[in-house]
Amino acid sequence: MDISLNKDNELKFKLNIEGAKQKPNVRFLLNISDNLSIMTNGILEEGGIAKVIIPKMPFINKASSSLNGKVEVIVDGQHFVPWEGSLHVKEDLKVEATEVNVENKIDENKIKVSAVHNEDEEKTAFYLF
Repeated sequence: MDISLNKDNELKFKLNIEGAKQKPNVRFLLNISDNLSIMTNGILEEGGIAKVIIPKMPFINKASSSLNGKVEVIVDGQHFVPWEGSLHVKEDLKVEATEVNVENKIDENKIKVSAVHNEDEEKTAFYLF
């Protein structure tokens, strides 16, 4: 199963719940690292379809890796984990940069200084070319 970090992800799971006296609560737990997990509540739709929205997480840098997740169901005071698996994080956008070596050369022939002497005014002017 693929997820994106740059947009919301809708995941659906087919649940088969038998003998429940109360309405089940569904949630999804996504493990980002050893000390960071994100939990989101799910919605149980008709036909036993559990829908979970994983929000966009641009602050997480795990592109092209896998994250572990699990569906949890709490019903009649009991806790169940009917699905547990790996989610592949796909890259929606990729930007790379490479170094460009630029040699700074000064062409010594480009700067010229000429002196012009005006004898009538007895001045000398210098011009840059």
